[in-house]
Amino acid sequence: MTRRYDRFHSSDSDDSDGSDDRERRDSSNADTDDGDVRDPRKTRTTSRKAGGNVFLLGVVFFLAIAACLGLAWYNFSPSAAAASSATSSPEAVSPTSAPEEVEAGLISASTPDQSEASSPPSSASQKSSPTSSPISKQSSPSAQSTSTAKPAPAGEGLVGYVDEKCGPSGAVAKSTKDKGPNGSEDWLNCGLSKDEPDAPWTPPSIKLDQVKTISLEVALAMDNSAYKACTKHVSLFEKYAEAYEVPPILLAAFAMQENHGSIKTGAAYFSQVLKEHDGSLLLAMGTYNGWYAGLTYNKATAARHTSCCECQNNLDYHHSMLNGWLLGLDGSQMGTIRNIECS
Repeated sequence: MTRRYDRFHSSDSDDSDGSDDRERRDSSNADTDDGDVRDPRKTRTTSRKAGGNVFLLGVVFFLAIAACLGLAWYNFSPSAAAASSATSSPEAVSPTSAPEEVEAGLISASTPDQSEASSPPSSASQKSSPTSSPISKQSSPSAQSTSTAKPAPAGEGLVGYVDEKCGPSGAVAKSTKDKGPNGSEDWLNCGLSKDEPDAPWTPPSIKLDQVKTISLEVALAMDNSAYKACTKHVSLFEKYAEAYEVPPILLAAFAMQENHGSIKTGAAYFSQVLKEHDGSLLLAMGTYNGWYAGLTYNKATAARHTSCCECQNNLDYHHSMLNGWLLGLDGSQMGTIRNIECS
């Protein structure tokens, strides 16, 4: 009895041990499945990978910041700004016209060509007052006048032309006593008035290639040509007109108006003052007769009651030249002011 009991007890004990082993395995498996217990080696590997990724992100961020700073330094550095300015401003390296300015500053009309002429233009030897410096360039015409300039077609006259300072030209198709294709006398004398004797002359801005002219050949072929006295000098007018790039009839007109035959000197002088006044025809032509920007009626006629009445500035001058002589007409008979008729 005793042995059987022992065996039975022993069997129960063995079963109990086996049951305990199974419980420990099941518990171990359950812990592992729930994730509460991890393999230490796997944990260390994961930590190293995460640390490496953070390091790489830091390097990339640093390189991006460095690239941005380098680009900003290049764009705002003085050398980059200078290079950009040099490439974007072609006008900064455009040549100046210094030789022309020097030449214009040495104008002298007191040296006639002795082989051709007896005397230089009558007004060429006159010295302009300080107010005669070129002022044909106005500062911002749009700021000074509300009128809109209408350009005149080249060489077709000034009918319909509107100047920014002096308004409509008053030009008509045929020349009359006080107007013609190249403007009215009042317009050509813009600002200068007997009614306002101290008001300054502010000439309209016109160029030589805008005004209407005829050729010297056509003028000579006209009945009772006003240029008959110039017939024997045609070759010289043409020679020096080509040399100084002006129309032959303009040189002949100066000769007739000023009563002198210094063709070469006249051509050189006019060409020079035309450059000096930046192509302003009225300023250049007026200089030939002693006019200047700012001339007033009182100053122009100051010599009228002296022993040299003919020393006045001829206030019909521009009308006589532009609407008379340059169109083949006798300019000495044109104009309404007639201030140099002293007798």
